[in-house]
Amino acid sequence: MMADGLLLETLLEDPVFSAFVFYSVMILTKMVLVQSWTTVIRFQYRVPALPEDYQKPSKDPDAKPKTGYSDLEGRYQENVQRVRRLHLNDMENIPVFVILSFFYVLTRPSLTVAVWHFRFYLVGRVLHSIVYLLALQPHRTIFYILAHIPFVSILLQLIYFVLNL
Repeated sequence: MMADGLLLETLLEDPVFSAFVFYSVMILTKMVLVQSWTTVIRFQYRVPALPEDYQKPSKDPDAKPKTGYSDLEGRYQENVQRVRRLHLNDMENIPVFVILSFFYVLTRPSLTVAVWHFRFYLVGRVLHSIVYLLALQPHRTIFYILAHIPFVSILLQLIYFVLNL
């Protein structure tokens, strides 16, 4: 058990790896906050995630289950779908960036360049989330592109590194 702690301490002595850990924790925290916000919005609008979640129990075992909602499709309001789509967008983009960034750190990049990549991605994704929830275009696209630039840059640098092994 002690060896595991020493390994992490040794890795964190590398400023690039330390920056990677910091920014990864920040962006993953943002993703968890969006996940939690999805739950809050579902409860606020009384929109359950699954059909079995909106079945009301009956005392009569032979009774047909009642949903409690006369117009189930109408319950899927735009606010619920917007935050749900934002969460899906996070799940499609953030884990891939974190994995690519881990491999990027292994290429021993410049600390300054690495930090700016991580920083731009974090700021871009946070701003993208805010304008996504507020339904602001073209700002949503602008901030998506802002976050996508370091994503593509890291990917291209990894491809170049692998091709030149």
